[in-house]
Amino acid sequence: MQITIKAVGTKPLLLHNVDLANPLNPWARKMTDLRGTPSKRRTEKWHEEMAYVSFMGAFYDIPGIDGVGIPSENMRRSLIVAAKASRLGTQVQRALMVTTPAVSLIYDGPKTSQGMWDTGKFHLTRMIRGTGGASPTTYPIFRDWAVKVPFELDESLLNVRDLTEIAERAGRIEGLGASRSQGYGRYDALIETS
Repeated sequence: MQITIKAVGTKPLLLHNVDLANPLNPWARKMTDLRGTPSKRRTEKWHEEMAYVSFMGAFYDIPGIDGVGIPSENMRRSLIVAAKASRLGTQVQRALMVTTPAVSLIYDGPKTSQGMWDTGKFHLTRMIRGTGGASPTTYPIFRDWAVKVPFELDESLLNVRDLTEIAERAGRIEGLGASRSQGYGRYDALIETS
């Protein structure tokens, strides 16, 4: 059965691309170069450049997506984690398959990362604790957002009613994006069947 899960944000969404952990990622390389500057020589300009690189690297590079894209697997993962609370995680993992690699994020504003940076309204800097202490990290932030993610649901493993409850729970307790444990990325979910 073909379904679409529409998630409408109730809390701001922060993006953070896991590919920043890849040493071959161009933005990760720039961050590594910047981190090579001794702390005593880090100027205001250095901090501004690090914020810019952190922001730009947080976007997913997804061919074929107009504007900002979100991997469909992120929504699926949100559902699987939330389903574990009712011991249905494995069932959701087996019953729900993505039908497209990524979807466009729905929001009002510039459709390019550079345009978002230039407005000054789409970035948030937070102190993040790491192994070397706390350091500022800059994220793209979307205050009003939504996504529509299509899936294939195997009804022999999971029915729409149970998936609806799981999706509602996922929006309340799991969310999407970065800093979910601090309450970011929460959403209201609606399942549309076809």
